[in-house]
Parts: sequence; structure tokens; C-alpha cells
Amino acid sequence: MAGLIRKSLDSPEETRPFEDGKGKLGLVNLEGGPVGRATFEPGWQWLVRTIR
Repeated sequence: MAGLIRKSLDSPEETRPFEDGKGKLGLVNLEGGPVGRATFEPGWQWLVRTIR
């Protein structure tokens, strides 16, 4: 039986900045796969970033 593992997105294992520098993705790795939290900075626009 697996034990509990405590990880926090407040201190991610990996941080990936967005291409334009207007945000970042923080990741923690769990047994089932990575879990992330995105932080968007002022000026980031959804439509500009997703439709090319």
C-alpha cells in the first residue's frame, strides 16, 4: 500500500515561464502524473495566445 505524499504548489518542483513572460506554470510531480497551477500576469490575453 502506498503512503501519503505531501506536495505544495506554493513551492513547485518545476516552473515553466510563458513564452511572452506574462505568466508561469508551476508543476509538482505525483505518481499519477504532473499537476500544475498557472499564474497569469496583467496583460495576458487568452485569444491572442491560443488562436494562431
